[in-house]
Amino acid sequence: YNNTTRILTFGFLYNMKDPCPLTRVEQVQEVVQSMWFQDALQEPNIAAILVLAHMDVNDPLVTVLLQAIRSTLGQQFPVQFITGHTHYRGFLQLDDYATSFEAGRYLDTIGFVSFPSVHTTTDENLANTNTNTSDLFHHVFLDTNVKKLRKEVLDMRFSFQFFTTRGRQLQQLIYRTRHKLGLHNQIACHNETLLLENGLQESQSLWGFYRQNVVNSFLFQNDPTKVLFQSQGSFRYDLFKGRITLDDVIAVAPFNDTIYKIAADLTGAQLLQVLGHEPNTDLNPAAREMSKLPQTIVSVDSFDSDAVYELYTVDFELQHWTDRVNQVLSGNTTSNTTTTTTTTVTPEPLNWTITLLWRSYAETYMTGHCPRPNPIDTVEEEAEGRSLSTIIVGSIMIVVALLSVFLCLGIILRRIMRFAGYSSMATSNNVTTPSIRVTKAVEGFDEDDMELI
Repeated sequence: YNNTTRILTFGFLYNMKDPCPLTRVEQVQEVVQSMWFQDALQEPNIAAILVLAHMDVNDPLVTVLLQAIRSTLGQQFPVQFITGHTHYRGFLQLDDYATSFEAGRYLDTIGFVSFPSVHTTTDENLANTNTNTSDLFHHVFLDTNVKKLRKEVLDMRFSFQFFTTRGRQLQQLIYRTRHKLGLHNQIACHNETLLLENGLQESQSLWGFYRQNVVNSFLFQNDPTKVLFQSQGSFRYDLFKGRITLDDVIAVAPFNDTIYKIAADLTGAQLLQVLGHEPNTDLNPAAREMSKLPQTIVSVDSFDSDAVYELYTVDFELQHWTDRVNQVLSGNTTSNTTTTTTTTVTPEPLNWTITLLWRSYAETYMTGHCPRPNPIDTVEEEAEGRSLSTIIVGSIMIVVALLSVFLCLGIILRRIMRFAGYSSMATSNNVTTPSIRVTKAVEGFDEDDMELI
């Protein structure tokens, strides 16, 4: 839009139920009734409304917000929602004059949206241009990939066309910093890609591999009496086959949560009460992300009611599971809410974090052969993506090499010519044919010309 167009922008969070005690979350349904919200909608000369909403593309609260806007500005005012929180690529046409858009997760997507102003959605303009209102809203999902953006989106062949001077400097600073931190160091090699979203029993399941190999075999040393509860949100990325660097491990487990032992001497029946359901059964098929995985990953598939177990978890979930254990031990199992009880357990931290556990396992057991290492940095190593400075230096080196060759040839030719001249002066008047040919070859050149050659 031009500089005179005013877009009214709101920012909203979903109705979070468990915020930090220092934070107050106001319900969206109440905010849209507040005076400041109504006054904002009355701002003059507003061409469109943009709502940045940390919620699903089709969250019911999106409808609440849209209805509140429609009640004041009418049914034909353009509204664009840019949403998030649920980590997938989504687009929804809410009505003829409003759309909702969500651009992936963890910076795997660059989202682009284009939406109309109120001036272009009048009946007169639409009639004159023979355009439907839905055609005025556009969106594109772009993979966050430098090579793809440069080649396919911007049609740039070389990376020096894409990078600005400051951008290249920043990239090099990041590269050097990562190198100093050892993030590029190879620590392992694996022959199979492990996928984050695959179910526990599926092949190439990251969580299935972690549960069986990293936790049960490596951490618990195949002790069936030790059980780990861990949220599916603990991991963030796939682990690709081939060369594994420290950076790859941190990408999978970035939070570095400490592992705690919450309690020992819990029976299987008590663990079942703590968890609230059979292990690994709390799937959410409606979830667009991780729909094949339970909300809480349990390191075993069932509990023996009479067996005695030790319960472990990570510090992000420590308070929740500690409270649940206290409730069960105190006989208060009617609610999942946190309550004050007289029975308490004292969690003990282990000398392990999730990230360290992955790293140690990889270094110990992922020892396959990687015949062809992956490039450390695609942009840095890409031959056609060299920086402008590299191309200039390379060109200078080629020119210097060519000049050196010409100089050597000139010196050799000069010596040949001088030798030929001396030979013609030393012979009699009956000059041989080869000497005549050499003399003819240099005929017309004076001493300055020879020096130049």
